[in-house]
Amino acid sequence: QGLIANGYAIAAGATGYFGGQTQAAVMAWQKAAGITPAAGYFGPKSRAAFPCSSTGPVTGPVISAPAGTGLSVAAGASIANALAPQGATRVPFTNFNVTAGADGDVVINSVTVQRVGLGQDAAFAGIVLVNLDTGEQIGNAKTFNSNHQANVGAMMTVKKGTTVRLQVAGNMASSLTSYSGEAPAISVVGVNTSATVSGTLPLTGAYHTINATLAVGTLSLNTSNAFAANSTGQKEIGTVGHRVSGFRITAGSAEDVRLKTITWNQTGSVSSGDLANVMTYVGGTAYPATISADGKYYTTNLGSGVVIPKGNQVEIYASFDIIGSNSSGRTIIFDIDRNTDIFATGETYGYGVSPSTSGGVTPPTTRGNTAY
Repeated sequence: QGLIANGYAIAAGATGYFGGQTQAAVMAWQKAAGITPAAGYFGPKSRAAFPCSSTGPVTGPVISAPAGTGLSVAAGASIANALAPQGATRVPFTNFNVTAGADGDVVINSVTVQRVGLGQDAAFAGIVLVNLDTGEQIGNAKTFNSNHQANVGAMMTVKKGTTVRLQVAGNMASSLTSYSGEAPAISVVGVNTSATVSGTLPLTGAYHTINATLAVGTLSLNTSNAFAANSTGQKEIGTVGHRVSGFRITAGSAEDVRLKTITWNQTGSVSSGDLANVMTYVGGTAYPATISADGKYYTTNLGSGVVIPKGNQVEIYASFDIIGSNSSGRTIIFDIDRNTDIFATGETYGYGVSPSTSGGVTPPTTRGNTAY
């Protein structure tokens, strides 16, 4: 809106999407403000000049939206009791909805869940929070503590007056022989936010029976230098389309597997504003990555998914532009932090699948330290 108000060419009724129109307008403003390179990316130098720079054409106060004071929590769509097979990931246990009040956006820091029912914590390799509206995992998998609880998810914002559909899911241990026949559930017992939470807690969904015999699909993970660098090196500011963190995943013999999401953990010293056009390449096709609110994770949603026939493999790597300024010596490190940050589903049984470490790689794995 600031660009529109100052005469830069963006069509009326702009949606907030940063596309070609916006990039062109930013480039024009950068040239007028004397910012180089005028690449159209809103990096640290541009943020410092906009909107309160005395040299640029755009001035005015920064207006912050008020924080919301209320968040309601309610049960989501019911989940039928079924099986929780060994090795399956993102087995759905509890659906719930969070709705922000009309007075402002609400930030959720995490969700507290608890294992209940006839089962043991060790049957779960991890617990995750999934955004059902986008299909993406929020944050990393967590394990139960001595109170059978875990804080799952990561910082997320619920826009005022809107509802977000969430799911608590379980990543089952690779061997469940010791727990076969048990039927645990996972309850939502708290939502951690500064807003006032209303609604009845706990919320408990399905009680799934643990199964140690069903052979669901498998994936194996290994590094690959076929298309991207996995070694430490240096790149200049302004580098475009730098490829890093190459790896290969291979489908096992049980069933075809549909790859759906990939989450990178950027563990270097670089800030999110120093990178642009972060993409994930899968089998030669580029898919955009969305950064988390805390700036640590880049998640790529593959839409309808990429099918890997059983016994076949696919090459994957990350790509980005380096646009930071006055930040010489910072590092960029893209890791797969946990094997469950790669998510797929089996085409025959429909259960979640994540790579095993049998391919020779045990996440987290540093796949190249890029200094600039």
